[in-house]
Amino acid sequence: MEGDEPIRIRRGMLRLVIASTAIQVVALVAVGPGDDVLAAGSTARHAFSTLEMVLVVGLGVLSWRTVRWSRTIGDDQTATAATLVFASLVLCGLGDLVNRNYLERSFEFDDVIRHSHLITSIWCFLPGYALVIWAHRRVTRDAVSARTAATEVVVAAAVGALVHLVGRDPAVAAYPSTMMLAYTVALAVLAVSSLWLVRRFGPSAAALPVAGALLAVVADLMIAELWIRRDAYPVVEHANWIVYFASLALIQQLPFVVTQRTRELEPV
Repeated sequence: MEGDEPIRIRRGMLRLVIASTAIQVVALVAVGPGDDVLAAGSTARHAFSTLEMVLVVGLGVLSWRTVRWSRTIGDDQTATAATLVFASLVLCGLGDLVNRNYLERSFEFDDVIRHSHLITSIWCFLPGYALVIWAHRRVTRDAVSARTAATEVVVAAAVGALVHLVGRDPAVAAYPSTMMLAYTVALAVLAVSSLWLVRRFGPSAAALPVAGALLAVVADLMIAELWIRRDAYPVVEHANWIVYFASLALIQQLPFVVTQRTRELEPV
């Protein structure tokens, strides 16, 4: 890659992941045996939530720098990938804002799901991850045919729907259940779409953005199983954030993978 900007951006993202992980480890210690100093609704909880949002904003700034850099190197695929994953991050950031639960919303849709804000945030996360899927498609069209991609999307969607229906709690109201169905389908497609990157760039080169997509799926499985169904709050919240924030940063590596591959294929 030409210039030092990509190196600075990626180092900045790594530092944010390290900082994010560190504060969540501290939080996990704080919510151990005894009083929870980060109890929901407390001043400390809101301050901690704001710190989490600062980290997301910081990642967004670095992602925007990636967009600006991508427009200077004359590679349309890199610029497209950078723009799409940046837009995805903005939408996910809005979902994070909802999930910080500043308004203390509980049992809004039924008497089963205490953390109702998690359902509302799907309106942000679902289109956010849809943009990642589209980014994967845009940069792999020369390696994965439209017919193959469509077939795999249909199969993944069916598997996602089946997983939701098998694990569905009939006591959950229709609206949150429908939202979780749609989101589970989207996550299944996200996982499959990440494998297109392996076919296009190879397992080694594609490892980081593929890991990001798969970690995003893992993070949401943690929410579904341990936060919504079992209500293992607050420990799961902090453990989930470690996985989730890392996934955000790894997804943002896609433009660098694309441009690196482009450079390798250029004639000498």
